[in-house]
Amino acid sequence: MLTVTSAANRGWPGDLVISDHESARLPSASVVRVAKIVTIEPENAEPIGRLTVPDRAPVGETLRNDLVPDGYA
Repeated sequence: MLTVTSAANRGWPGDLVISDHESARLPSASVVRVAKIVTIEPENAEPIGRLTVPDRAPVGETLRNDLVPDGYA
């Protein structure tokens, strides 16, 4: 799982701005913090929104570039 946090927090390298937090059903301007991957038990997850299609592409691209070894993509 990737961290989504308020855009008001101090930024980290690689943060991706969520272009329309209202469509994603988030309470305020937010970023996807791709540098902070977490593991949690499914019963502890409380979905509150969903990234819009235009915001999903840069997240996927960043993960592929950062996590997939060269020659495996």
